[in-house]
Amino acid sequence: MNKIFVLICALFTLSCSNKPVANEDKEVYTINLDNGKSNRSIAQKVGVTNILRLNCSDSVSLSNSNYIKRIYHVKGRNYIFDSKFMAINVFDTIGNYVGQIGSLGTGYGQFSNLQDVQYDKRSNTLVALCNSPRKIIEFSPTGKVLKEMPISFFASNFTINESNSFYFFRNQNFGEKENPTNLVRTDNKYKIKSDFFEIRNGLNMAVGFAGAVFGNGTEVFYNPPFERTIYEIRDDQGYAQFKVNFGSLHNIDYFTPDSAMLYLINKSIITNNLLWINDFLLFNYTREGQKKLAIFDKKIKITYSSEAQDPLDNLFNESVFFDGNRLALLITPSYKYRISDLQKKELEKRFPLLYDELSRTDSCDFPLIAYLSINR
Repeated sequence: MNKIFVLICALFTLSCSNKPVANEDKEVYTINLDNGKSNRSIAQKVGVTNILRLNCSDSVSLSNSNYIKRIYHVKGRNYIFDSKFMAINVFDTIGNYVGQIGSLGTGYGQFSNLQDVQYDKRSNTLVALCNSPRKIIEFSPTGKVLKEMPISFFASNFTINESNSFYFFRNQNFGEKENPTNLVRTDNKYKIKSDFFEIRNGLNMAVGFAGAVFGNGTEVFYNPPFERTIYEIRDDQGYAQFKVNFGSLHNIDYFTPDSAMLYLINKSIITNNLLWINDFLLFNYTREGQKKLAIFDKKIKITYSSEAQDPLDNLFNESVFFDGNRLALLITPSYKYRISDLQKKELEKRFPLLYDELSRTDSCDFPLIAYLSINR
């Protein structure tokens, strides 16, 4: 498995307002990841609904899964946000490459530092967050630039709420020392309406790999960098909703800049890939520098993880992306070579659709997207 290499920068500030508070009206759920053996298998919780083989041309290539940030399937088209190449690649219903949304540059409708892309189902638009220059670009599904609006802050990711509010996770990496808060709420014209939520211990982290705001359209959640608590955001206030227990050897109880890399290698953190959908919380986390996946079923209070020692679980560690109410498993050509003979036998029995595609003589030449469902 690929190790996670990161660059970090820490800014110490005095914490003075908008503290997270106890959740007084909802149960706080504890997600135990202290012993993967006691959790149920991710591979037994998901099913393959369909598979798309991406027919990449010589003019387009995809990065490995560490750089793929978003995969969306919208009305017959598949959109893949590749952060390494700063590209939003588009494929049709049978996997043929159609083109790109937007282009590199600093002009109208262009971007040079693309941080995040969200699909706004209300307006049927792709919304792109750019940090250089700081702006939001709204595209039609065919790539037409519909709107470009400047923003006054740097952000790493964002989520769209049905109340016409946008929530941004402010990225301290760009030196916004005068703005120590981590969340920004704007209206649909991207004007700031609220600027809030300082990290509890007064440490504002400049990270692109940890900390995220996410939601399902009606609810908004936030995980501060290096914290094991996931908060529900209501009335510009954070209410504890989930607490993750990685076990005493892996929990981070305090943080200093000198110990940052040690924590990332030997401890566990929640990364910035999270989803809340239909009473399921899904998130990636690290264990000794390796990326893992967890699914928590709120209704039955059971955790499924890719550490459950099922032979297929590690297929879901680092290559699963959240697409609306589905999961998208990206299998690149290089990743296919790491699938063992034992895993292939298990795939043949439990995921025959995926096995048949991987068994094709030319399967190693093309990336695959396997769309997954969560089984009840």
